[in-house]
Amino acid sequence: MNWTLSGEPAKFRGKGLVGDEDFTRYNSVLETTRAKLAQVMESETAEGRARIEQAQAAQLQLRRAKPLSIRWRSRSQQSEKRAQNC
Repeated sequence: MNWTLSGEPAKFRGKGLVGDEDFTRYNSVLETTRAKLAQVMESETAEGRARIEQAQAAQLQLRRAKPLSIRWRSRSQQSEKRAQNC
């Protein structure tokens, strides 16, 4: 696909049809949409699906690891308090 839209919002901004705030917001929406579309297109291939699954697995590991490290810290602090009380 040929993405010729990238310059279109700037033309409207240059003509004064779109204000700076709106331009920034619209541009952000376009970039987000492009990123999502690229991800969908990539997911259509086996290699792309594998990369997405790998990224999701890594995110899941990070979410699981954080609570474990917090629990570990809490337990080690409890052990230190017990040692001080003895």
